[in-house]
Amino acid sequence: KKKMKKVGDFERMAEFCRDHGIGVLIMAKKRLSPEVVSAVRAKGVSVAAHTVNTVEEQERYQAMGVVTFFTDYLAPARRRAD
Repeated sequence: KKKMKKVGDFERMAEFCRDHGIGVLIMAKKRLSPEVVSAVRAKGVSVAAHTVNTVEEQERYQAMGVVTFFTDYLAPARRRAD
C-alpha cells in the first residue's frame, strides 16, 4: 500500500507548478482533503480532481475548492426531489 503524502508535499508540488507556469494540479480524489486543497490554492494553483462520477462527489470536492473535474460520466447517486 502506498504511503499518503503530507500537506507539505502538495505545497512543494504547487510551488513547482506555479514557478513553471502550470496553473492546475490534477489529483486523484483519494488525495484530496480541505487542508490539501487550501494549501495548493494558497500557492496560486487551482486543483482538478479525477475520477469523480457522482454529483454528490462533485459537490463535496467543489465545496473544498476544487474547480475542475474529470469523469467517466456524471450521474446522481440518488434521485433528488425537485
